[in-house]
Amino acid sequence: MTTYEVTWNGQPIGAERVRRTINARGIEHWDGQWVYREGFVEEHSSFSRTTAPDGQTMVIDAGDGDRHGRVEVSLRQGVVDAKGRTPFGQDVDVSENAAEGEQLGPGILPDACAFAPRLADLAPGGSIEIVLRTAEIAEVFELPTTRVRLERDEDASRAFGGDRVPVRVFRITLVTGPWTTRGTLTLDAGDLAPMTIELVFPQGHKVFRRMP
Repeated sequence: MTTYEVTWNGQPIGAERVRRTINARGIEHWDGQWVYREGFVEEHSSFSRTTAPDGQTMVIDAGDGDRHGRVEVSLRQGVVDAKGRTPFGQDVDVSENAAEGEQLGPGILPDACAFAPRLADLAPGGSIEIVLRTAEIAEVFELPTTRVRLERDEDASRAFGGDRVPVRVFRITLVTGPWTTRGTLTLDAGDLAPMTIELVFPQGHKVFRRMP
């Protein structure tokens, strides 16, 4: 499992961990954890996302103790279904039509890990677009659609574990409803695992950085 430190305006706020497995039948599975701190309080959540021939399934466990929720989201035959309960006590039972080519996405870091192999053959200046359906488990449950555009920039290198590692650099544009977020994604040139993700918001910038 790969660990990423998460900072907001240069200050550590938590960590995310991601792991990928593929079984003999070609079923791809991603799982991981989020650990975020607010003051002296740590909040733990976890996710899993599975892609199989019959569709995609995503499960998110959010919160701890008495304030715990679990929502399962599936995408099959052009329909997104979500069922469960949020940490705030809201029952979830939602069914919506999906856009063509839409994928389930638990969050920007695991999403970047999942679609990174599609960037392997992208030449500098080339771009791809991906449509993600995410699950926002807050006081009000939502299933927003995010359109992701990635454009390959010139290659570079990044410091990692005392060495300089060659990386591929991509410009990111995320569009969710009226909101547009821009940033940069770097991938290890060898295994195409994300090294860093930097996102710029009106309030500040958020960075995910792979730990040695």
